[in-house]
Amino acid sequence: MCQLFETICIENGVEQNLVYHQQRVNQLASHTLIDYIIRLDLPRVGTHRLRIDYTPTHIVQHTITPYVPRLINSLQLVVVDDNFQYAHKWADRSALNRALAQKNDADEILIVRQGLITDTSFSNVLFLDGTQWVTPAEPLLAGTCRARLVHQRHIQATTIRLEDLAHFSHFMLINAMRDFDLAQAIPVTAQSIRI
Repeated sequence: MCQLFETICIENGVEQNLVYHQQRVNQLASHTLIDYIIRLDLPRVGTHRLRIDYTPTHIVQHTITPYVPRLINSLQLVVVDDNFQYAHKWADRSALNRALAQKNDADEILIVRQGLITDTSFSNVLFLDGTQWVTPAEPLLAGTCRARLVHQRHIQATTIRLEDLAHFSHFMLINAMRDFDLAQAIPVTAQSIRI
């Protein structure tokens, strides 16, 4: 049976964005995350990564590790097959890893599918169009941080084509562990997004 996972940010002992993680789990399983999490001895100080591995029928295991953010300053555009899929957070990331192997000397990849910008290998992506932060309307994986920011109208989902990249001034990577933070915005240049 295929295994999935959720990565939940634990900030000073408190789980973040749990309602959005639960919504994603509900797509394929009926586990109640809070019932599982309240039995855990969560670290009370600092930022930690809680990974819960599960199948549609049961929770397999969990791990808690201190969070160390990855420094990302450059993205390599990688075009994938039109049928490339990662709509659920599968533990088997072999297809993403094959795409990631094409990053050359960039820090990370920016995946293009069917001529549209989607995600990196580990995050959703935001772009600043001058006044508004936007995110691809068709990501590979609809992340929990992305869902919250769209719901709160902090960002707008829109179709982003490869040729649209020239119209953006900055980009930012977000996921369960990397929330919206203007200090993480990176200028769009030929060096930061490599074609």
